[in-house]
Amino acid sequence: MSTWKTSELSQKNPDCLDLLQLTDTHILPREGDDFDGMDTFASLATVIDVVRQHEEWPPDGVLVTGDLVHKTEPKAYQRLKVQLERLEVPVFCIAGNHDEPGLMHEILPSEKIQLTEIISTRNWQVILLNSYIPGTHSGRIDKQDLEQLEQRLASTGEPVLLCLHHPPVSVHSSWMDSMRLENPDELFGVLDRHDHIRCILWGHIHQVFEEQRNGVMLLATPSTCVQFTPHTDRYIRDNVPPGFRWLNLYQSGELVSRVHRIPESS
Repeated sequence: MSTWKTSELSQKNPDCLDLLQLTDTHILPREGDDFDGMDTFASLATVIDVVRQHEEWPPDGVLVTGDLVHKTEPKAYQRLKVQLERLEVPVFCIAGNHDEPGLMHEILPSEKIQLTEIISTRNWQVILLNSYIPGTHSGRIDKQDLEQLEQRLASTGEPVLLCLHHPPVSVHSSWMDSMRLENPDELFGVLDRHDHIRCILWGHIHQVFEEQRNGVMLLATPSTCVQFTPHTDRYIRDNVPPGFRWLNLYQSGELVSRVHRIPESS
């Protein structure tokens, strides 16, 4: 697992790691393209404008948890990169089911945009897992990544925030549950052997999700574009604005998280 070390993060507060989650940006390759009537490039631009006015701006880093593009063409990743560079802080991206990891690695990396798997700070470990599998909308953590995760968790005692694209639990929408992580029991088989997991964070579902499992926070976040109505058996677009999640990871091991949505008039 490749690591981004604490010395490369300009933490405003050494006792707290401040992170922003953006997810499911679904950028399209051409100006004027839309996803269910929404210009995803414009909506991401608006979200970035709003977060840059957030009272806690800037964060120490930004987590972008998959479905970076809607169509896997180089131009879509190039357009995404234009927006992510506007954040001017370290950005950490993982693949979703709409992505192409090869194109991500070819186009996205820059001084600020990283495809690293671990953010290692003095007080926390943030682990970004790859749940992408080609040719399907569901996800899977492969055996090698599970073994590396086990080794990493065994070698550190710091509290852990685990990030991936696909939900490892039911989100109570049958159509979305058909596209979740295929091997959650294998993942939880690793996680349940360690008591320093604080939170599992994902994207994919385009809605807020907040539950707990064995004392571990389970969180998902609104998309920066189209939203999905919760608790449905088919896709129904939800008439709520795009959003983002702010996370404060304290030296004590406490994690505080809040979802924000852009103003209706934006």
